[in-house]
Amino acid sequence: YPSSGSTALSPADRYGLVDDSFSASFSNDSSITRALDMTLALKDEQYYDVWYTMVSYLDRVGQLLADKDVYDEYKAFVRSVLQTITAAVGWDEQPSETSDTKNLRSLILGAAGRYGDLAVLSKSAQLFNESQDSFEPIPTNLRRVVFENALRQSDSVYTAILDIYQTT
Repeated sequence: YPSSGSTALSPADRYGLVDDSFSASFSNDSSITRALDMTLALKDEQYYDVWYTMVSYLDRVGQLLADKDVYDEYKAFVRSVLQTITAAVGWDEQPSETSDTKNLRSLILGAAGRYGDLAVLSKSAQLFNESQDSFEPIPTNLRRVVFENALRQSDSVYTAILDIYQTT
């Protein structure tokens, strides 16, 4: 496996390794454990395309495990894979950020929320509540993430979002 933060392989090569590992596991040519180990090896990855592929496959595995006894363990595993990049992308846009960085933030914070990262869920609820109290808009690239993560925590958020939808 490539080491975390490895520059020996190009982003396209790392993307290919992730895609090939999961494809092989889904076709029973390799173990899913090997593919999941690949995501751990690449937990310091910084490129959007590689993360998009990893998150997509992690979500597919999650869908397969959602009704199994191991799902809570799987969610904890995914949170551990996402931990470093979640801290790295943060919540605040920087003026010189590329669109890939903005998209990466949205992708990672959305995934972290789906898998129960309490800090991400809490920050999402905070941003949602602040937007309701002060009418400060949520940054465009974070709006969906904030709404989805806030909805995961409270039924009253659903009512508030429905009200927003019906009045705008």
